[in-house]
Amino acid sequence: MGVEGRPGDDEVLAFAFEEAAARGTDLIAVHAWQDVVLETPYQSLSVLIDWSSVRADEERVLAEAMAGWRDEVPAVPVREVVVRDRTARALVAAALTAELLVIGHRRRNRLATLGSTTHGVLHRAPCPLAVVPITSRTAG
Repeated sequence: MGVEGRPGDDEVLAFAFEEAAARGTDLIAVHAWQDVVLETPYQSLSVLIDWSSVRADEERVLAEAMAGWRDEVPAVPVREVVVRDRTARALVAAALTAELLVIGHRRRNRLATLGSTTHGVLHRAPCPLAVVPITSRTAG
């Protein structure tokens, strides 16, 4: 299951926990992050960044998103995984041994177009894929 750490994650988490409980399996919560600096003309700034601090912040994002869910659904063992990679690639890799991959989809405009992550996972997922529509309104 992919976790962004944004409003709407609860809809995806609820679905993922329900499916894991019904299947009698564990849940792997994946949060991926990228080095934005390394993908810009400012690559030389990379040496000035405390990457361990950035990683700790990303781990905190995932932990906060998962807060309460372990207590609410104690029968489902949870493993939190934070990876420094492109989101679609990280989710596809995590799904290699999964029974089901669960991701959320925010409708970005009036058309029901898929975002790049959803599109990328849809075409490469090695297991069944559940795309949960995120209906909560969010800024951004």
